Amino acid sequence: MNRLQAVMRTRIQPVLATCVVFSLFSALACSSQYRPAKSAHVAKVVRDGAFVHMRDGIEYRSAIDGGLRDAVEGNPRATEEAKTFVRDMYIGLGGVLGGFILMGGAVAAAPRDHRPFHWDARTVATISLASTGFVAYLTGLGYLVAGQPHAVDAVNIYNDDVDAKLAEQFRQQLKAAVQAERERAAREGLAPVAPNPNAPNSPPALPAVVESAPGNHSPPQGTATSPNPAPSATSTSVLPTP
Repeated sequence: MNRLQAVMRTRIQPVLATCVVFSLFSALACSSQYRPAKSAHVAKVVRDGAFVHMRDGIEYRSAIDGGLRDAVEGNPRATEEAKTFVRDMYIGLGGVLGGFILMGGAVAAAPRDHRPFHWDARTVATISLASTGFVAYLTGLGYLVAGQPHAVDAVNIYNDDVDAKLAEQFRQQLKAAVQAERERAAREGLAPVAPNPNAPNSPPALPAVVESAPGNHSPPQGTATSPNPAPSATSTSVLPTP
């Protein structure tokens, strides 16, 4: 046993400590390479191993929600979802950390001798701490998982509201432009052209041009002709000989 403990202390523990430190530094060094364009929409990026929210080219940072509450400020529904996410994160982290502490206390309070199991104060304390810590850990983990959809909903609600406002603004501008064009046509005495409902974005159709074949002098369809057309100045009449 002493030899195994010596191996653990001199060889395995330094390797594990090195791996943990390297993993932490690697996580903190991670950042998104792409920076979203400046927009009224909310975007999520990674800065120094943590999630950060962006809006209008500004990065919002905070320890627990990555600036989500500040990024969606101004939208009541999105703000409520962000607050629910933060609440679940606090409860979840508290449960997970409390569970670890209680389970660590159970390990510390466990009997050290190899006597047969029997109920005493130390055994009851160990089992109570272990079970309570495990329940607290699972509860906290559940809150951490359940809180993530609220963060996604907050971003989607805010972005959808931005799209709805932009669409309404575009409709108002289009309506004002059409009204101004009608007023200009009325002042100039022009008849407004009704848009084609089947193809609202297509230009008006051009009139068809009918090209007659050589020697065919028939007028295009739809052209009015007189029953006795006047002879052309260049035409000649041929009379039959008796």
